[in-house]
Parts: sequence; C-alpha cells; structure tokens
Amino acid sequence: MKEKNRDDDEEREKMVAYVEGKIKWFKEKNPDLHIGDKQYSERTLEVVPGAEPSQDYVSRLEEEGFFSVDRVLEDNELINRLARGAQRLAEYNMPPTFLILYDEVWMLVKALTKLVQSSAAPENEFNGDVLVWVIDPNKDDAGFTPHRDRQPEDVELSFAYGKGFNFARVSPQYHTCWVALTDATPDNSCLYVIPKHADPGYMTGDLDTEDPLQRALKKKDDYQSIRAVPLQAGGAAIFSHRIIHWGSRGRKGPDVRPRISISFAYSKPSFEPNYLLRLQSPSKTFPEVLDRLHLASAQVIAYHDRFQPTIPALRDSYKIFKYFKTRYRHQYRKRLPPEDATEAEGNARDGSSGEDLIEAMVEEMLESEYLIQDDFDKMAAEEAGGDPPDEGDASDRLEATLEDLHDAIEKSTYEEDQEVQSSLISLRDAIRRSKHRRNN
Repeated sequence: MKEKNRDDDEEREKMVAYVEGKIKWFKEKNPDLHIGDKQYSERTLEVVPGAEPSQDYVSRLEEEGFFSVDRVLEDNELINRLARGAQRLAEYNMPPTFLILYDEVWMLVKALTKLVQSSAAPENEFNGDVLVWVIDPNKDDAGFTPHRDRQPEDVELSFAYGKGFNFARVSPQYHTCWVALTDATPDNSCLYVIPKHADPGYMTGDLDTEDPLQRALKKKDDYQSIRAVPLQAGGAAIFSHRIIHWGSRGRKGPDVRPRISISFAYSKPSFEPNYLLRLQSPSKTFPEVLDRLHLASAQVIAYHDRFQPTIPALRDSYKIFKYFKTRYRHQYRKRLPPEDATEAEGNARDGSSGEDLIEAMVEEMLESEYLIQDDFDKMAAEEAGGDPPDEGDASDRLEATLEDLHDAIEKSTYEEDQEVQSSLISLRDAIRRSKHRRNN
C-alpha cells in the first residue's frame, strides 16, 4: 500500500510539473490573451455585452432550423484577439481547440449564453462540446463534410415543446452556436445548410433505405434550397442538431485568408449531459484552467480523424486525458480510448518497448468505438444504407492517414521531424501487425 501511494505521489508530481509547463507554453505563445486571470475577467465582463435575443431568431430556428446573427459582441476587439490566438497555435502545430484555455473564450461563451438559451430551449446548457477551426484553403483545408450533429433514435423526442416569447414553439434539445472569428465567406470556407423546410428527414428521421442528402435533393430545383451562411468576423450561426450542414472548400489565392471559427454546443441534460462531471454553466463561473486543458485534450482525441493533429499533439492529448479521465461522464468516456489502453501503457512502462505500447494502444482503439464510429460515421453508414464501418475499415483509414502524414512530414521543416516520423512508422507497423492477427 505504501509503495502504491508513493508511486501515485510521484505520478501526481510529474503530472503537475507537466501541466504547469504546458500552461506556461500557452501563455508565452499568446501574451495578449489571459489564462486564469480573475481580475481581468471580472473587469472586462462588465463591458462585454452580448447580442440581445429577438422573436425573429426564435421563429427562424423553428421554421428553418437555424438563424444567423450579424454581430455577437458590440466590440470585435476580443474576437480579433481570439482569431490571432488560434492562428498562432496552428502555426506551432498545436490543435487550435486548445484556444479554450484562454479566459477570452469563456467571456465569449458567457456573453452568448443569454442569446442562445432564449433562442432555443432555455433548459439547454453548455455541454463541453467546443471546437476551434483554422481552415486555410491555400493548404487544401476544408470544413466538415455534410452531416447532422446528432442522430437520436427517436427524432421527435429530441425536440422540446414549450413557450418562448409568448407563443408555443418546438425547440431542439441540442443546438450549436458557431462563431466566426474571421470573415467566413464562400472564398475561404463558410457554412452551408439545408433548411428544415427542404429536409424531409429533419423532424421524422432519416430512412435506412435512402441517403438523407439524396432524399432532400431529389430534383434539380431542390438544390436551390441550399443556403450559404457567410458571416463577418464576430457573426454567428445558431442551428439545431438536425440541420444538415457542412463547411465548404474555399479557393486558393494570395488574397485568401484562413477562416477561423469556434463552436459551442448546448443540450438539455436529459438528452445529452455535459461532458465533465463538475462542469458548471459558463454564465455563472468559468471552468478551472486545468479542466480547460484536459477538455481540449479530450476533444482533440474525440475529433482526431476530422482535424488530423500531429502525432506529438495526439500523444500529449492522450497523456493528459488519461490522467484526468475520471472527471468525465461515462457517456463521453466511451467515445475515447478504453480503460484497457491505460493498462497497456502501464505494462509498457514496466519494461516493454515504446513500440509495444503503441501497438497495444492501437489494438485497444481498434476494438473500441473510438476509431470505428462517431456521429458522422454513423450518418455516412446510414446514407449508404449499410452498417457502421468495421474494424478493417477503421484500420485501413488510420493506416492511410498515417501514410499521408508521413509523406507530408518528409517535405516539411518541422523541428521534430525525426521524432514524428519515428512515431508514424511505429504506429503504421503496429496497425499492420494488428490487422494481420485479425485476418489470421
């Protein structure tokens, strides 16, 4: 028992030092942003009013499934600083979702809360699903492909029936606020949506026998219902979990700047509880800095196949999430590497090689829902009229991604090229060995 306590203390001390080093790094890279500065936050919140709700927003959300706001803050100074911060993180090969470490992000969430809760169901609370994009068309970047954010088994029950602004309405129990930190246009990638009235599966659910997009776009004139949602920096789009939406691919050119944006999801706890066990509404108090760090790490892992972070970033994110995983609800944890991956790491640390550790982690990931399914994969499978991708599909997809990353890194000047290439080769070989065992 004493030996175990001693080991736990040593591990805790190492993690504290590691976390302190990470937070110091983020402060140094964005000195014009703040992390855990209560005096700054309290002083500034008094002068950062958010956009006011309106009956028109409520009507548009109910009738079309989305609406847009020209400006969420009276002054865009905070928006501009966040955009610069996300850009800097991307320049250092750091997943831009780590922008949520900074106080300014939570000031933005607080300023938006009144608007988003009054426009959808007031019972919907911020649930921790926050993402940041830096989309650069000159690097062949594009937003997410067409999808719905959630595919509940009973679609009609995923809407609440109540009153807002003195009239009956149907409001989603899950909705997203997508804020443009830079101008988002067709040139550099903006959102496109299929409005509720043009989407037969919006309220009743999608069919197993028909692709949702093909169902909504059967005739040539149906394509005229597709709506672009360009936004100026500081504007926002708010939409339900059922709206089919995607981020476009912009054009290349010296005058095309990256599109930078951030999204926050809100849900009714009975529909989808918040991810962190002790996460409180940002309208009342900001999350602790430590919670922000491991939440960002968890999101990097959960969406790694969409954002494709570098191997070092993915490895660091896993290390942080693993240590703090007990702070998450089981509904969220099952989307991430399973408990056995932790045991695999412990065994590797006791004497196995680094390659054994990587192989064990890959094996566990391929066994779990982690690489096999997410909301987007399920929709894609349903659109194709088939089952979710099997383990072979997952491993093939990951192997192809690693090959692409390896080719790109060989052409880069990234200072950790040698280490990254070594990690990629080890991961690739581990996947191939796992696939060989499965096929024999």
